[in-house]
Amino acid sequence: VQTPAFISGGAINDKYHGTKSNLLISAVDWMPTLLHFTTFYDSGNKLDRNDVDGLDLYHDIFDSHTTNSNAFMTMSDKRKHLILSMEYENEKYINTGIIYKNYKLLINNKLTFFDGGSCNVRSASPDATD
Repeated sequence: VQTPAFISGGAINDKYHGTKSNLLISAVDWMPTLLHFTTFYDSGNKLDRNDVDGLDLYHDIFDSHTTNSNAFMTMSDKRKHLILSMEYENEKYINTGIIYKNYKLLINNKLTFFDGGSCNVRSASPDATD
């Protein structure tokens, strides 16, 4: 699951304009990362890891080893894996996904179509009943 994201504005150093990073970032990482563009960290504040799930990836994004990388996707050294979803329904986990390095593992994922039909992702057949 990949979506484009971008950072723009006067707070971004000119040397980074027009560059890109293939760093894998979760939505929860944006808040601790974007706090670098405020006085939060400069004022000596720290985020409590018990209260915030995201990682501060500011230096990962702006370090030269990830910027303009030709790699398809890179994972921060701060993270070993990324859980995409863990839904719990009827006493079992459904629609679970995890990214580890360059691999994605999907478990019990069911696609539901507009006409009400569904299929298990593993079977890739709309007629599947599992």
